[in-house]
Amino acid sequence: MILRMVCLFMTFLVVTSPVFANDKDNEAEKKDQKKRREIHGIYYDLPEDYPVYKKDGAVQIVPLSEYVYMKVKKQDERIDKLEERIGKLEGGIGKLEARIEALEKQIKKLEEWISELVEQVSNKIEKT
Repeated sequence: MILRMVCLFMTFLVVTSPVFANDKDNEAEKKDQKKRREIHGIYYDLPEDYPVYKKDGAVQIVPLSEYVYMKVKKQDERIDKLEERIGKLEGGIGKLEARIEALEKQIKKLEEWISELVEQVSNKIEKT
């Protein structure tokens, strides 16, 4: 009986796993999948961004090494932009930290001033 329930539960998990899969993961998988493309009457199973051109009447595919170089170069450019953005954000964080430190000093001075004022008022009340 228990074995039957375990088998039924496992079957449920296997059957429903595609239903509950993360949509973002599925989108990424679909994007990376090769699609059948027709180029000048010839069908290719290539990524959509894979360059194919016609030269001297013949359809030619860019060599894999050039395609990989192109993809790596794009990623390098993206990484450079992200590093630049991170640098700007770190600079902004430094400015915010300096501002917070200055505000903390002002708050400390205000607290001291308030405590002195409270002390003076309490002294005047005691004298009267």
